[in-house]
Amino acid sequence: MNIFIGYGYNEKDKWIEELIYPLVRSFEATIISGKDLHGQSISKAVVERIKSSDGMLAFMTCREQFGQHGYYTTHVWVRDELITAINHDIPCVEIKEKMVDPQLGITGDRERIEFDESNKAQLLVDLSKVLCEWRRKLKPRRLFLLPKDIAIDARPCLKKGTL
Repeated sequence: MNIFIGYGYNEKDKWIEELIYPLVRSFEATIISGKDLHGQSISKAVVERIKSSDGMLAFMTCREQFGQHGYYTTHVWVRDELITAINHDIPCVEIKEKMVDPQLGITGDRERIEFDESNKAQLLVDLSKVLCEWRRKLKPRRLFLLPKDIAIDARPCLKKGTL
């Protein structure tokens, strides 16, 4: 199982690598991210990595405070990564920090996990349930050797059973 993890690569979100990475690995999953794309076109490489994933976890954490209600912006890249996963029928979960702006946009009708920075233990339990379900749904697959670009293009059709 390959899981793409989208989050802000900053000090405040370092806990994701420290807590979430080990949790995901405990489900025998391989972690994929947008890091370490040395010399590549970042947006193209990230899209390819998302398309090759079995699932995505999108961490919408607080970035900059704005407005009179005290809400925060979140990472535009993570939002775009989530939309990419949705558009390619990759199972994905938005994990939204409570004070992130509640405007939902195109991803608004999806179930999400909301968490509080002070209670990461509950978040780990909630994510364990998601990962357990994803792992259970994985079915044995036949392996077909195809050129990578054809395999990536065919993936959504395979998932829908239309190919």
